Amino acid sequence: MPPPFPDTSGPDKPFRFLNISLFLPRRRWDSLIEAYLEEFKKTENVELYLKVNFPFWHPIPGKPRQDLYNLIDSLRKKTGSEARIAIDEELGTRTDIVRLIDSCNVYISTDTAATAPISEARVRRRMVVIPEGSGLGEVGVHIAVDPNAKMPLTQEMLLYQPNHKGGYMPLLDVRDVRNAMRKAYDMPPDERQAKDTGITHLMGPSDCLPIIINAIHSAWDHKKASARETKATNAGKRIAWEGTQLVSHSLALINRELCLQLIDSGYELSIIPGKEVDNISPDSDPRFNKIVERTRKPLSGSTDVHVRHHWPPNFDPPPQGHWVIIQPWEYGRIPQSWVEPMSTLVDEIWVPSTHVRKTFIASGIPADRVQLVPNGVNSSQFHPSAQQLRISSEKKFKFLFVGAAIWRKGIDILLDAYRQTFDSHDDVVLIIKDLPAGVFYQDAGAGKIILEIKRDPKAPEIAHMQTVLKTEELPGLYTACDCLVHPYRAEGFALPVLEAMACGIPVVTTAWGSTDDFCSPDYSYLIPATRVEFKPSDIELADGGGWVLQPDLNALCRLMREVFENHRAARDRALKLSEDVRAQYDWKNIAEKVKAHIHQLARKPVLRERKL
Repeated sequence: MPPPFPDTSGPDKPFRFLNISLFLPRRRWDSLIEAYLEEFKKTENVELYLKVNFPFWHPIPGKPRQDLYNLIDSLRKKTGSEARIAIDEELGTRTDIVRLIDSCNVYISTDTAATAPISEARVRRRMVVIPEGSGLGEVGVHIAVDPNAKMPLTQEMLLYQPNHKGGYMPLLDVRDVRNAMRKAYDMPPDERQAKDTGITHLMGPSDCLPIIINAIHSAWDHKKASARETKATNAGKRIAWEGTQLVSHSLALINRELCLQLIDSGYELSIIPGKEVDNISPDSDPRFNKIVERTRKPLSGSTDVHVRHHWPPNFDPPPQGHWVIIQPWEYGRIPQSWVEPMSTLVDEIWVPSTHVRKTFIASGIPADRVQLVPNGVNSSQFHPSAQQLRISSEKKFKFLFVGAAIWRKGIDILLDAYRQTFDSHDDVVLIIKDLPAGVFYQDAGAGKIILEIKRDPKAPEIAHMQTVLKTEELPGLYTACDCLVHPYRAEGFALPVLEAMACGIPVVTTAWGSTDDFCSPDYSYLIPATRVEFKPSDIELADGGGWVLQPDLNALCRLMREVFENHRAARDRALKLSEDVRAQYDWKNIAEKVKAHIHQLARKPVLRERKL
C-alpha cells in the first residue's frame, strides 16, 4: 500500500466526512445524517460521503435501499438543509477502500460498537469521530453517549436485525453528534494532523489473535457452564409423553417437536407411541434418532409429569405424576363427556389458541386449569427462501389450501368462491394439499366435488394432492405458491396458516376464530364471518351446544381477486411479518412455555391424588 495521502481540502475539494457501513438501524445513520444536515448548510464547502451496502437477508428486496433514500429525503425536509451528501453503492476493492479513506478529512461513525473501517482510517492517519465507550482508547473526537439512553428494537428494525429480538439499541443525542462534527470541522489542519499522527500503536493480526482466541474460549466455557446449569435444573424432571411421533399429521408433528426440545434441554423422557403405524423414517432427519432412543424407554424413577396428546382423547388416568392433556377443540363448546374428568382428574389442559381456551372455560373447566401453549414452526425449514417444490401446472398464480378437504375447514366455501371468481381463461390454479385417504377423516372429504370441477372445461384449474410430502418438502410447497386460502368454519389453531406466514406468502383466512392470535388485518386478508349454532348429531356438547363460523362467500371472492390482481403488494405485506412469526413461534420458544408449566406443576400436588 502507498503511504497515506495528506489531509487536504480546498476550493476544489470539499471537507469530507466519510462513513463506510452496512445499512442497519444500529449504525444510527438517522442521527448522523440529521446532525450533519442540522449543522452544515449548502454554502459550506463540506460533504458527507456514505459508502453503503445493504443487508441481503432483508425479506423485502430493495426495501433497505429505499429506506435509506426515504430517510435522507425526510431529514432534508425536516432540517431544510441542502448540504451535500454523496451515496456510494459500488462494492469496490480493498485498494478502492484505501483510496476512499485517503480522500476524506475525518472518518465518522455513529455505531456504538467498534467497526473495522475505524481502525483502517486510523492506519491511514485520518482523524476519527466515534461515540464514547467504543473501546478504542484515545481518538480524535468523541461523541458523548448516555449509557441509559436506549430503545427497544421495533418490528421494522428486526427485519434488518432478526437475531436481536428483545434487544435494545443505544440512542445518540443529535446535538452531541453535531458538536463533535463541528469540532472536527473547525479544528485547524495542523491540530488534526497531530491527532492523526499521535497514534503510537495499532494492533495488528499478531496482537489480536491471542485476544480472539481467549474470547472464544471464554464464550465457549460460558456456554458449557450455562448448559450444565440448565440440564442440572431439568435433569430431575422425568416426563412420560404419550402420543404418535413419526406419522405425517399435525398431532404427531407437535409431539415430536416438543419432545425434541425437552430432550435437548436435559429432561428425561419416555415416549409412549400411539397405535398408528409410522410412515416417517427415522433416517429422514438426524434429530429423529433421539425419538427412537426414548421410545418405550423406562424412566429412572417415578414420573413427574405425564403428557397425553392423541385423538380421540383417553381419560383413563396415568399411573403416576401430574396429568397433562394437550387438546384442541373447534366447536365453541367441548363434549359434555369431557367436562367431569377434565375438571376433577386432569392437572392441566394445554390448548393451542385463545379461542380454544375460551371454549373450555365456557364449557365449565376451571380457568386456572386451561393453559395456552400455541403450536409452532421449525424456523430453519419454514422461511421465504425454502426451495420451491415443483408444481405440475403451467398456470402462473397459485392459490393453496393445506389440510383435510372437509366441511369444518371450509373446503366447500373455497371451491364455490374459486369457481365464482375465476374461470378456465384465468392464469390461476388452486392446489389442494389434502390428507392421504384414511387419516382421521375417512369418507368426509370433498374429493367427488373436486373431481366434478376438474371435469368442467369452463372451470378454473384445480390440482388435488393426496400424496405424503416429506418433512423437508412441505415448506417448498408454500414458497412455490402465491397465496394460502383457509376459509375455515372451525379450527383449534390452523397450523398451515402459521406455516404459510412463516414462509412469507399472503394468507386469506377467517376472522374471529383461532387464527386471530397471529393474524391481524394489517398483514393478513381476513374474511368476515358470522357465528352460527352447531350441534353435531353424534356428540352432546356442553352448555346446550356449540357454534361455528360462517365465512362470507362474497368477501372471500373479493379478497381472492384482490390478492390475485395485487400480488406484489400482498407479497410485500406478508414478508413484513414473516420474520416476526418465525421468531415468536419457533418451537424453541413454544417449548419454553411447556417447560414453565412443567416447573409450575412441580410446586403443586397431583390433582387426582388430592381427590382420594
